[in-house]
Amino acid sequence: MTWIGDTVVGSVGLLSHCPVKSTGGQALTSAVLGDRGLRHDREWAVDTSDGGIASGKTTRRFRKVEGLLSWWSTVRATGAAEELPELHIILTDRAQRLIPH
Repeated sequence: MTWIGDTVVGSVGLLSHCPVKSTGGQALTSAVLGDRGLRHDREWAVDTSDGGIASGKTTRRFRKVEGLLSWWSTVRATGAAEELPELHIILTDRAQRLIPH
């Protein structure tokens, strides 16, 4: 719950992050909050062949990639905070890919 003085103004119903931009995310029971938001939220992206960033929309920087929004990404911590976690991407066909670091 969030309080302002003696008044409750809200509560967190779901805590999640999306490790790879424009993919489905991972539900969390707790999170580390840093200068740029939740740790590992949109930390990675898929590059397109023309040098853009895969997204659900097309702009100067982003390229719409059909099916991307149905992918899921998750991370699993491997140890100390400064170590890179394991990144998993689950594609539309539910095949899981482990991305080595």
